[in-house]
Amino acid sequence: MPETRNPQVSILLGVVFLVYLGHMTLFPIIAPLSREVGLQEWQIGAAGSTAGAMILLSSQFWGRRGQSWGRRR
Repeated sequence: MPETRNPQVSILLGVVFLVYLGHMTLFPIIAPLSREVGLQEWQIGAAGSTAGAMILLSSQFWGRRGQSWGRRR
């Protein structure tokens, strides 16, 4: 029996792809832009590390939240 695809999953995957594409597009311009603004290298590193740490700390919460929301549907 063929699987039926949920259009919401395709939309979600498309949005996630576009977000990552935008994120990767910014990497080459972050260093020159930060130098122009006058930020030091450690400040740029701290900002990137803080963003990564927040993703790490919040992913378990959002994973559990998504699982419970998905089970209710």
